[in-house]
Amino acid sequence: MTPTGQAEPFEILIVGGGPAGLAAGAEAARQGVPHIVLERGELAQVIVWYQKQKLVMSEPADLPLHQDHPLKFQEGPREAVLQAWTDGTKAAGTNVRTGPANEVLAIEGSKGAFTIQLRAGRRLTARHVVLALGQSNLNRFDCPGADLPHVTYQLSDPGEHEDQKIVVVGVGDAGIENALALCEKNEVSIVNSGTEFPRAQSRNQDLLYRAIAAKQVVHYTNAQVKRFEERAIIVGTNEGEVRIEADLVICRIGARPPTEFLKRLGIAPASKDPNAVPPVSETYESVVPGIYLVGAVIGYPLIKNCLNQGYEVVRYILRQPVEPADEPKLRSMFANARLPGSVTGNLESIKRTIPLFASITNVQLRDFIGKARLLRTEPGEVIIKRNTRADALYAILEGRVTVAIPDSDAAADTVYGDAEAGAPSTFDLESGQFFGEMSLLSDRLHGGTVTAKATSVVVWAPRQAVITLMKKDATVRNILDEAFVFRRLRNLMGQTVPNAEVQALAKTAVLETFEAGATVFSEGDHRLAGRPHHDGGRLGGHRAAMQPIGQQAHLAEELPRLQVEGARGTRFRVAIHGVRGGIGVWDGDRHAAFQDRVQGVGSCVPLDDHFTGLGA
Repeated sequence: MTPTGQAEPFEILIVGGGPAGLAAGAEAARQGVPHIVLERGELAQVIVWYQKQKLVMSEPADLPLHQDHPLKFQEGPREAVLQAWTDGTKAAGTNVRTGPANEVLAIEGSKGAFTIQLRAGRRLTARHVVLALGQSNLNRFDCPGADLPHVTYQLSDPGEHEDQKIVVVGVGDAGIENALALCEKNEVSIVNSGTEFPRAQSRNQDLLYRAIAAKQVVHYTNAQVKRFEERAIIVGTNEGEVRIEADLVICRIGARPPTEFLKRLGIAPASKDPNAVPPVSETYESVVPGIYLVGAVIGYPLIKNCLNQGYEVVRYILRQPVEPADEPKLRSMFANARLPGSVTGNLESIKRTIPLFASITNVQLRDFIGKARLLRTEPGEVIIKRNTRADALYAILEGRVTVAIPDSDAAADTVYGDAEAGAPSTFDLESGQFFGEMSLLSDRLHGGTVTAKATSVVVWAPRQAVITLMKKDATVRNILDEAFVFRRLRNLMGQTVPNAEVQALAKTAVLETFEAGATVFSEGDHRLAGRPHHDGGRLGGHRAAMQPIGQQAHLAEELPRLQVEGARGTRFRVAIHGVRGGIGVWDGDRHAAFQDRVQGVGSCVPLDDHFTGLGA
């Protein structure tokens, strides 16, 4: 007991009683370290929130728990896991306090002398703080009707629902599991903003595909929630708005980390993206010395990741040697790719060699590479074949590859061919560069064939891992987006325009998403410096006004001629792209004209490489 008014002291204070927090508490108890686990809800609240009888999967499947882990876990139903962790926590002697009074409101001080303020008004002190907070802030819709009583964000007991029309929004694991649990006794639809289920575990993907094929679940693809109405949900699809009758709508659209709380501690996420997570060191220490982050709060919601990180962080705090649970797997991967050196050394080599991964933490990189493959290829070996399905991103760690793209789709037609087609476009990529992102991000078949030109080591990263990393790290997302735009423009313009000019054009591009039926632009409108303007039109029969660096130029098109009028002394490059990427280019400072086959894609670029406009 502490004297009245005096803060209760601990060596390690753990915030959050989910799998990561309970694992940290159990290890601290075994080590005989004064500790406390604070949970504002129930013990293992994240599991309590699961639907009844939900199968708690042992994921990642190929990641073992530490052999001497004090909190055991076996795949099984929700109720069995909760009982096992309740018993395990008691057996370990973990000091746990649950309930709203134990919510942490503030953490002040510095490493070795933190003061923690609780909602109940009590104060605690700790030398080290571990935040195992999870992502407890549910995302919610902010649209008309979102507050109607049939719109909810959790499903507790599927057995309570029978002979109802139920719509599940979201195709992550939670949404898929809700739909599968309800579809036997109800009329179930699932709303998907895309066409696939990249965020879900493969087991859940397979089960949902089977349910859709068996017509147990109706699948709405490329669908966006527009509004809710009494006993209905309205979604926008490629075919227009669809009204789906619903007795119940379950919105499983993810959750966010407690960003505002973290910011008050001086721990900011890696970017302004709501899905971004804070960076941590290899020992899980945040940018604030003495405060450590583990589990879902840094982007690792899978249970075995959480359990291992909770165990490891206590060992790191106590300066005890511990080999990460994924070390044997990564060591084997690098050995099979014939990459000498340690796991840490190879991970550092990946970050140095491949700029795409330079911004992510070593913790994130370990997880990413663990989900990937390292392909060792020999000269002449085909890595990607044209017109095959895009399922991964490829990054070159060692060696060189050649990319071959047909002059047109017809040129690659083995039946009819194309007598007018030119030779395929080919270019080489070397270590540090990547490929496959165009097909991966656009969900299209590969447009070219990629062959190893030298003995190479290529990182093969599956779609789900890439999408997850893009959500966590804005730099990765921006690099991939810029590469996507550059190569798309490169394909449109052919090989006559220098890469530097295409790159300058790509750097100015802004990616925008339009729902089906939305107006991209109207006659009499055009875009200038990323903003819509009047007094012009679109290329393809109308006038387009574009303003370069303080000057005004006018493009007036009379098919198949393009008339260019520029202020005297102002130089432009005007490009109109033809049927197979053919391009006509004019450089000059006075009126001029040229002929080309026009497909309606045009750009006006000042010769100092600053892009000023793009017609569609």
